[in-house]
Amino acid sequence: MLVNAYKPQIYDSQITKDKNRNATFFEIKKPEYVDPRRREIGLEGIKLFAKEKGIKWVVAQKKY
Repeated sequence: MLVNAYKPQIYDSQITKDKNRNATFFEIKKPEYVDPRRREIGLEGIKLFAKEKGIKWVVAQKKY
């Protein structure tokens, strides 16, 4: 896993807690493109995935 190597995530599936103990994603490589990357490998969109995990996703998504 990239998180173990202190590298940004690609598909954004690794979750941690922020300083207030709220669920959040680890750093993401180009977060505005995470939806296209997730869909390429058959994962649901990031906004729905985040909602299921109790995380508010606010980064607008772009197409490649």
